[in-house]
Amino acid sequence: MEGLTDSQKTGYNLIELRILFQRAIEVMDDLKIIEYPLRNKQLHALLKGLIGPLDKETRKYNAMFDVCEEGTSVFYHTVKDSCSWIMEKHLFDKALFAQYQRAHDLDHKAVEGIINKVIKRGQKC
Repeated sequence: MEGLTDSQKTGYNLIELRILFQRAIEVMDDLKIIEYPLRNKQLHALLKGLIGPLDKETRKYNAMFDVCEEGTSVFYHTVKDSCSWIMEKHLFDKALFAQYQRAHDLDHKAVEGIINKVIKRGQKC
């Protein structure tokens, strides 16, 4: 988040946190956590206890959505797609992503240039 003020960074982080809360509720609903207990009884009890407070927290997500449906949807899908894509990868790929990010932090123009070349070459095939 280069070039952003501290207050803008905080704002983006709050937006992402609200989206993550929304996704947590959706995932727990998909898993039907209340109907089908997890084997880890302590974790299951904690998750059941979280559903109510998280659901209240999603009201803030809904308020964001009401103010700017398109912008909220873009943020939502970015977070959802990124998390889904990364969670599909194994640990070594995740470590490689971290290396790419460190390289990007050091010289973003060079890394973006290399990535764009590779993608263009791949699209030609």
